[in-house]
Amino acid sequence: MPSWQTVNNWRLKDATFNESVKLGMAIGQHVLVDVMQDIARGGRFSTGSIERDKLLIQTIANVASKRNRTDFGDKLQVDQRVINYTVNAKESDW
Repeated sequence: MPSWQTVNNWRLKDATFNESVKLGMAIGQHVLVDVMQDIARGGRFSTGSIERDKLLIQTIANVASKRNRTDFGDKLQVDQRVINYTVNAKESDW
């Protein structure tokens, strides 16, 4: 298996390869979120320990929200307004 440095060099040189890696990473995040839901239901990926399962769920949610902000990140509502100010001054006063 190549090192991450080698893979990153390939990504920098080949835009198509880079897009394929990005897609693979996004799919991987969706799989991890599915695993997280399985853990929460006490499924086959559950450790059997409530505290450990909570930690796994929190960790997966945190990593997914950072690596794939579009699908799993926090959404912020931004109120953007344009305010115009008129300053009565002569250009020579600047």
